[in-house]
Amino acid sequence: MHLSVEALKRSRRALLLQLLLLTGLAASNSAQAESVTPIQIALFEPFQLADKETSVVGFRFNLFYGHNKNVVGLDTGLVNVASDASGGLGVGLVNVADDHAGIQAGFFNGAGKNLVGAQLGVINYSRHPYGFQIGAINVVDEGYMPMMGIFTNWSDRPYLGQFTIGFNQARHAPFQLAGILNNSRDSGFQLAAGLNFSDDGLLQVSGLANKAAKSGLQISAGINQGDSVGLLQIGGLANLSEKAPAQIAFVGNSSDDTSLQFALGGNRAKAASAQVSGLLNWTEDSRFQFTGLINLGVCQSECKSSAQAAVLGNYAKHGWVQIGLANVAGQGARQFGGINLAEKISGSQVGILNRSIETEGFMIGLVNESHDLTGFQIGLLNIAKNAYFPILPFYNSNYEKREIRKSSGFATASWSPVQLSLYSPGQVFTYETPIKGVRLNLLYGKNENVSGLDLGLYNRAQNVTGLEAGVFNHIEGAYAGLQFGGMNLVSDAFGGVQLGIGSYNGSSLRGLSLGGIVLTQGDVTGMQIGFLGNGAAAISLPQISLGVNGAASVPAQVGGLGNYSGSSVPGPQIAGGVNMTEGSATMQVAGLMNLASEDVYPFQIAGIFNRSGFVPLQISGVGNQATEEAYFQFAGAFNVVSRELRTAPFARGLDPYVQVSSFFNLSRGTYLQVSAFNIDSGKNYAQIGTINFANDGVFQAGGVNINLKMVGVQAGFVNVGQGRGLQFGVVNLADDYRGISVAAWNLSDRYDGVEVGLFNYTKRLNGIQVGILNIHENGSLPIMVGLNFGSEGNQ
Repeated sequence: MHLSVEALKRSRRALLLQLLLLTGLAASNSAQAESVTPIQIALFEPFQLADKETSVVGFRFNLFYGHNKNVVGLDTGLVNVASDASGGLGVGLVNVADDHAGIQAGFFNGAGKNLVGAQLGVINYSRHPYGFQIGAINVVDEGYMPMMGIFTNWSDRPYLGQFTIGFNQARHAPFQLAGILNNSRDSGFQLAAGLNFSDDGLLQVSGLANKAAKSGLQISAGINQGDSVGLLQIGGLANLSEKAPAQIAFVGNSSDDTSLQFALGGNRAKAASAQVSGLLNWTEDSRFQFTGLINLGVCQSECKSSAQAAVLGNYAKHGWVQIGLANVAGQGARQFGGINLAEKISGSQVGILNRSIETEGFMIGLVNESHDLTGFQIGLLNIAKNAYFPILPFYNSNYEKREIRKSSGFATASWSPVQLSLYSPGQVFTYETPIKGVRLNLLYGKNENVSGLDLGLYNRAQNVTGLEAGVFNHIEGAYAGLQFGGMNLVSDAFGGVQLGIGSYNGSSLRGLSLGGIVLTQGDVTGMQIGFLGNGAAAISLPQISLGVNGAASVPAQVGGLGNYSGSSVPGPQIAGGVNMTEGSATMQVAGLMNLASEDVYPFQIAGIFNRSGFVPLQISGVGNQATEEAYFQFAGAFNVVSRELRTAPFARGLDPYVQVSSFFNLSRGTYLQVSAFNIDSGKNYAQIGTINFANDGVFQAGGVNINLKMVGVQAGFVNVGQGRGLQFGVVNLADDYRGISVAAWNLSDRYDGVEVGLFNYTKRLNGIQVGILNIHENGSLPIMVGLNFGSEGNQ
């Protein structure tokens, strides 16, 4: 990003203002001596040598609180205030000026308009800093130098980036580096050990997760999610996108529109140019699929898979090239494998068994069978139903249009107890003959209905009831019984027990399915166990897999790599890698990451990271992030709750009861926060940490406590409060406060109650001050030793 013209103009005006401050005040010392002094000593304003309208050029010491129009030189004390501008070195607990040129060093440093130089403190603020901010919390509107906040940076436009071990927040940022989280509407480069969020980003690199509406490149050891990714997603676990040119992941990829998907687990895409996986590829429209097990081109209407290469099997409604042990295509062009089956083919088939409805090209195999052959066949047995010689050994051909001989067997009967088939139609009984007994398919057999025992190399039928065993089982309708196969393909409903290396059920499953990869398009009433992959719609019993589970709704999922549910999981999700649910999950347990966009009723447990829409309990070794509501969050590093992270922490998030982490908690309304750094912009009951911020808090214990609408107790080194309650600390600062303050130093604008300390100061007092030195600026006796009184009526 570049500096705008208006920003450069502001920068030039600010620099000019500081030059005038440094030179003009000294030059005016002789002309207006009464308005400029070289030395200022203040106890409390107005108890200072010169009044607050006087400018100081030289040295100022404020024992407690000093206020002047301009200060140039060395400014020291507890609270140092310049109403217009300051220059040089300001050292104190609080340093405040509209414009500052030089260095501010203290707990709180504020340059309300412009900063030229540096701020060193716990909290640094400037609208337009033309210099460095180094502190725990840095807040700016537009930053023209790199922002370096230990805990967090907040900015509208940090032109040279943000750096923190905690949390970065910006509307437009060219560069963000964080230990926990980066968030920006428009970002150039985001690098985080934890999370990156962006509406429109160029590059995101994270240890846990990246999320962007639009992104050029996403790289994560965990999960990448983007609506539209312009270049590439590289995920250690998974990549999710609506549109991405390329996806590379260890577990899996999912995209509506992509050019390349590469995963050791599985790939899913509506449209993909190329898919490469170790287990499974699933697409509606692809140009190339390569996998160790199964390629599927499956959809409700027309699916296209131009090229498929698999060790086990390929299935597509439209395929140009298929290479595998078993190839099935509605409309195929070229098939190379052990078993090749195509309704229509315009090309070639090379395998042990080749079969097609229409052929224009050649077929090479032990057995070749074509209904309407236009080309030639080379094999041990060649069948061409429309050829001059329908059956020939070694070679057959046909290039003329002839009527197809429609016989699918040698005999027809109302039913038969036995069927023997070398091939179809080289079988005893025709396709229409029901088999009620035993069917033996030496190579390939096809019947409409089979009841009983079905055995063979390639078993094909419309409906089967009984026991079936084969290398490839292809059921075009429904199946009921026990099925064994290398690959099982059931187009309609399945009921019973199914065992295979790979199984696909196009409608529903009632019973048990066990295999390497088990996929059911519809609902499962029973159990599916896929050792490498397991997918279905709604499942009544748990899913178990050493690889990945996927379901719309399931009572429980146990996966070695990951679990995904599109709707609800009323029982546990347990995975060594990733759990994901878009509905409700009763429990999620993962070694790496849990994600739920809606509800997780009891809890989420992750070794690294949890992210949820609504969850009563989250437990993680590193971090939790809930976009809606979390009742309990326990993390080793950080907890974040916000409905819309773009406006965190002042978003409309709901109320988590407890947040406990070692480093950072962020929420809108929380009963208890325990962390090094706590931020709560809603109603908070208890905060325990090094730095605590609450918009409306009850109890705070820590090094620094800030409470804007306090009704309760603050106990810390520095307490800043507005409201009513009890303050215990070394320094207590109050704006409009009612209650009791006990500290070495109490400073307030308006106070109703009792102040007890070594030094007490208030402008308007309605109560008692007890201390060595007590100042009530508007009181009848402005300064008293030991004891002072005040009331609303004092002027």
